[in-house]
Amino acid sequence: MLDLRLFYTQRLSSTFGNNNMKNTLITILLCILAFGCNKRTEPIDQETSVSPGQFTSDGQELPDPWYQMEYRLSDYVAMQPGRPIIISFGASWTMTSKLHWRRLFSHQVNTFMKDRGVLCLIADMNGGNQTARQDLTAFGYSAVPATFFYNPERGEWVPLPEIFDEQYLFKMIDSARK
Repeated sequence: MLDLRLFYTQRLSSTFGNNNMKNTLITILLCILAFGCNKRTEPIDQETSVSPGQFTSDGQELPDPWYQMEYRLSDYVAMQPGRPIIISFGASWTMTSKLHWRRLFSHQVNTFMKDRGVLCLIADMNGGNQTARQDLTAFGYSAVPATFFYNPERGEWVPLPEIFDEQYLFKMIDSARK
């Protein structure tokens, strides 16, 4: 790591005379190297059980009650009428999707979802998942992460904001049960 920093420092010194710009670029490069090469090997939540045989494309085991999306969302609604559903579209190679999923995979959220009977689906967009791509496009979205909640009382899908906390999610799900 030190050799790499030395290389880039020398390279940037000859390219950029301005020390502030050079230091900024070095900092950015080191952050990219530090965060981009940091692959999680431990489970997302130590207290969370896993769904047997359910994995993201990068090998991360999905916690119980989450399942990899296999069918169109309309099929899930038809197969389990009256059941609330949450779907999170993402890509395991993006940091924002991983952060999004980390919140959704927490022990508190998983317990809440199981208690409320919510069907929890993950659509990992790696590997050209065309079924998920079709549903994401049908929602008018093309970028991930994107999470939607199916309210069976209203028969509609509701997008969650890009940034949400557990309490927001809990209120949304509980409001669908009234």
